[in-house]
Amino acid sequence: MKNNYIVPSLKNSFTILEILANNNGFTLQEISHRTSIPKTTVFRILYTLEQEGVIEKQGDKYTIGFRVIQLGMAALSKMELRNIAIPFLYELSIKLGETSHLAVLSDRKSLIIEVCDSPHPVKISSRPGTLVSLHCSATGKVLLAFAIGAENIDEYYEGMKLEKRTDNTITSISEFKKEIQKILNQGYAVDNEEYYENVRCLAAPIKNAFGKTVATIGITATTFRFKPEMTPSASTEVIRVATEISKKLGA
Repeated sequence: MKNNYIVPSLKNSFTILEILANNNGFTLQEISHRTSIPKTTVFRILYTLEQEGVIEKQGDKYTIGFRVIQLGMAALSKMELRNIAIPFLYELSIKLGETSHLAVLSDRKSLIIEVCDSPHPVKISSRPGTLVSLHCSATGKVLLAFAIGAENIDEYYEGMKLEKRTDNTITSISEFKKEIQKILNQGYAVDNEEYYENVRCLAAPIKNAFGKTVATIGITATTFRFKPEMTPSASTEVIRVATEISKKLGA
């Protein structure tokens, strides 16, 4: 039953890419012969992949293109980021006594890719693999402010409504733009019971060697433990750790 969902052209494309990845180039006829895919089908796939920069044609031979390398480097970068960040997540959790988490931008969501649980018995943080809304989470607001940019908020949310999750969720674009500017000025974001009631989060940006915000690190705690007056000291520590991770990435 599951095979009914497989797209043959995509499967053939990956077969061709795997062959090209392990040699110095093949002609259309050689690819067709090695894969048993009809030449007309191979031609259409090769043409599409070439137009997208996934493969390159040199004479009559096709080779892997730079876009595949770019995608591969992006994947390796995320793996490197996670491996670098893990010790810092533990350090942050021990220092502040709260759950720490690492997130990256994934389409229009914040994707949690690693979590270090609080030593407290109550676990409230989202688990790795969780996607959360950008406008009402601390990690999401950091990514919007530093990766998307305040000047692009109107266009980014054009035709969309900001989902109201709690009474504290900001749903006005004009108010949200003020929030983004505040985040840019102070260098961190706070989710003040905007995603979940009785939960407060704080996050700061992680940058790469080119000064681009590629991730965010933060803490999650109950409002019973994480009081508003603790924000200055907590933000100082989260920003410090985010800066250390950024340095490891070459910033």
